[in-house]
Amino acid sequence: MSTSAKSSAKRHPILTILVTLIALAATPRVARPAEVNRNIDYENFLKRHDLVWNKVPEKWGEGAFTGNGLLGLMMYLTDDGSALRFRVGRTDVMIQEKQAYRVPIGDLVLRPVGKITGGEFRQDLWNAEVRGVLKTDRGQIRIRFFTHANDLVNVIEIKPSQIEQGCKWEFQPGVSANPRWIRDKQPIPEDEQSPPPVVVNGGAFSHALQKVFNGDEYATVWQEWRRSSDQRIRGPVQVPPWFRESRAFKSWQRRHNSQTLRTRDDFGNIYEIYCSSAVNRGGTIYEWLPTVRMYRPDGTLAAQASYNEAGQPAAWAEYGSTGKKKVFSVDTNGIAITDVPPPIMLVAFYDEQDNQRVWHVGSKDPTLVQVEMLNNPIGEKVRVLHAVRELKKKPATTTTTTKMTTRRAK
Repeated sequence: MSTSAKSSAKRHPILTILVTLIALAATPRVARPAEVNRNIDYENFLKRHDLVWNKVPEKWGEGAFTGNGLLGLMMYLTDDGSALRFRVGRTDVMIQEKQAYRVPIGDLVLRPVGKITGGEFRQDLWNAEVRGVLKTDRGQIRIRFFTHANDLVNVIEIKPSQIEQGCKWEFQPGVSANPRWIRDKQPIPEDEQSPPPVVVNGGAFSHALQKVFNGDEYATVWQEWRRSSDQRIRGPVQVPPWFRESRAFKSWQRRHNSQTLRTRDDFGNIYEIYCSSAVNRGGTIYEWLPTVRMYRPDGTLAAQASYNEAGQPAAWAEYGSTGKKKVFSVDTNGIAITDVPPPIMLVAFYDEQDNQRVWHVGSKDPTLVQVEMLNNPIGEKVRVLHAVRELKKKPATTTTTTKMTTRRAK
């Protein structure tokens, strides 16, 4: 065999492989329609993307934030680390003279009684709010804040422990000048210096008025009020929405045989749902799920609720870290099935001193607490407080609320 023949024999297999690959690549594929899952639990989907802080943010670039596109807040420590600041921002508070820049409005500063030792916060994307706790060597302060989607107002809610109830709010106006000059510690040109702001505290509202060198002005208004106690109640643990789409639940729907089913959320909490039967009452078929329990990832019981045949809550409770002590419970007149949710009859919870408070709700007006009993930590009655107070059915743990808005005069 000649040399040229040998070379040709070596090249032919490679050429054949290349041609085959090109032929395969050129073969058209049959397109299939995309399968879209419309049964998405967006609340739990977004939870996986929440921002979580395991310590208090120390500077602006680390801060927890809320906003509606025009007004917003940034939360992080003051420069000396002794207090927590909420920096107010509004995009249309600007000076447009020689150069355009947004003006630093100011900080609402929360000064705790004790020294800050740590904290944990979570930015809840689904509810568009930040929640967490600021820890000090004298106690803790639970915090929740958000910016209203439609109204130009920021809302900060706090619930201090007993000693930290002495914490204070103060507003520190920002310097009405180019923030780059302030950051770089450059002198403000004389023709762009604005007078000091006028701050008025007290009355129904407090405010800070800032006049600008070019004739503009803007004002920040805030209000603070305190509640003597938490007068709202939390709702019951419910069947997770994704559970009703599961194969196990649909299989139960075909048989309606009594069994206990379980499901797990993205955080490791386990939901135990007792599926009883289908009940026919007056021609209406009710699928009865009488009991729902939620267990923490460590296996301790976190909450449970019982429901009547129409799916209306009859009673529910929350448990402490051990899963044995009820820290919050509600009883209703939920046995009878009616067109409206059953009225609440009794609420029990523990206050900051670990005393149990029991509310007895009047039957004639289910929105009022007629009698309040106070029991000590071991369950012995201390005294009976006869107090008529409004009862609301929306969760809140707030003792102080501060609203703030900034506007620019036209």
